[in-house]
Amino acid sequence: MHDGNYAEVDLEHGGTLRMRWLADPETGAARYWLAASNAKGSVVLVPALYQQDPTRHSRPTHDLHIFARLDGPGVPGRGERALRVYGIELGGRYSVDTRRPHALTPRRRSGDGQVTPLPRGSERLARAILGATAAHWARREDRPVLERLAVRNAAPYFLDHYARLLRSQREEQARAARAVTDTEARIAELRLTVAPPA
Repeated sequence: MHDGNYAEVDLEHGGTLRMRWLADPETGAARYWLAASNAKGSVVLVPALYQQDPTRHSRPTHDLHIFARLDGPGVPGRGERALRVYGIELGGRYSVDTRRPHALTPRRRSGDGQVTPLPRGSERLARAILGATAAHWARREDRPVLERLAVRNAAPYFLDHYARLLRSQREEQARAARAVTDTEARIAELRLTVAPPA
């Protein structure tokens, strides 16, 4: 079932995943609120192009990142909380090739902030939920728009990166030119010492 920004998906091991989503018109990221038997919470899906240099025209191996941990305070009134499966909070970022959306290994966030493996049953359910969510994202009609927004948002970072790199290269080039001039002067002086003019 699909209606506006709500869908229900049958999970591979039974049960139904209910999802709502909202895409950010500035960044191309999309927040998904997920609910299934023994699982509830939200994740953020970001096109992998958000971290890809737009001047390199090859596509990344993974086309999507899923952030299972909410680092910010969230938006009041939207019921945002980290995704929990069987009461276990998922953690980490998952890089996903949406042609194989279930080929990921969900992990939990422990009390000390470490990300560790999940128990087998929780891992299976978490993989089904995250995989179904990634598959849904891959079929979105607005996916090209979200990816263009991600590229546009990546551009300022890489613009700054290349501007700093160019400054560094020009400084290095200037140092090298000064070193060449200095070496040429030393060679000229030594030649005069070896064979003074008559």
